[in-house]
Amino acid sequence: MSFIENNLAESEMAKTTRRAASKAEALADTLRLAIASGEFPANSLLPGEVELMEQHNISRPTYREAIRVLEAEGLLTVERGPRGGTRVLRPTIEPIARQIGFYFQMQRMTLGEVMDYRLQTEPAAVHHIVRARNFDAIEALRACMVEQRAAISRNDPAEVAIAYNELDDEFRRTLVKHSGNGITEVFGEILDEVMTRHLENRAHATRSAEEDLAGRYEAGVGTKMKLIRRAEAGDAEEAANVWRLYLNAYRERIEEMGRDRINLMPIAC
Repeated sequence: MSFIENNLAESEMAKTTRRAASKAEALADTLRLAIASGEFPANSLLPGEVELMEQHNISRPTYREAIRVLEAEGLLTVERGPRGGTRVLRPTIEPIARQIGFYFQMQRMTLGEVMDYRLQTEPAAVHHIVRARNFDAIEALRACMVEQRAAISRNDPAEVAIAYNELDDEFRRTLVKHSGNGITEVFGEILDEVMTRHLENRAHATRSAEEDLAGRYEAGVGTKMKLIRRAEAGDAEEAANVWRLYLNAYRERIEEMGRDRINLMPIAC
């Protein structure tokens, strides 16, 4: 085969590959839309492989490439065996948060910037809860604090730290869940995941700087109980201000510990 013939053959192969990729992307888009619209609800099975191949006039490799794309996005899982099939999953926030977190890291963003966003949204969420007289949310916040106060009385410092941080996250999630704004709730979950990964990955590098964990835990519980009392009294402005001051103090502590720049990779000692 001549040089020109070889190049032409390679060009045709490249075109064929691009066409297959384009068809796979088109099928992935179609299935993604069907999942989002509820045509294929969570936990349901997609139509069979052969049926979808015939319906969309595609080859088996093209079909499987589309399925791999949606598996990577966390929308599908392929179950093996005689009763298996391709099952629709309910999307979770973790893959999205992971991608956004690494984007933040590549852009050299800081936790201070994350805290700026939280300072704009979370006090507003507190204000909304109180003004809406959302007693279910206030009761959920109080229950969280009862658990957190019990957690900090444990003897094992490692257990205390884990329980305190988990309940701190739960308190914050409850706030944004009842913010009255779905976008605030979703972005709150994403930023929670980003911050949790960052703080876990560099916890060992800063643990020695934490001198009075017990005192900090007590102060944190006390501040959140003050917020709850203000909320129960119907004082939306003061409740929001309590949370604003708490977030500002949290931001200052992060900056004092150093390593404020977002880093989702484990930090060497």
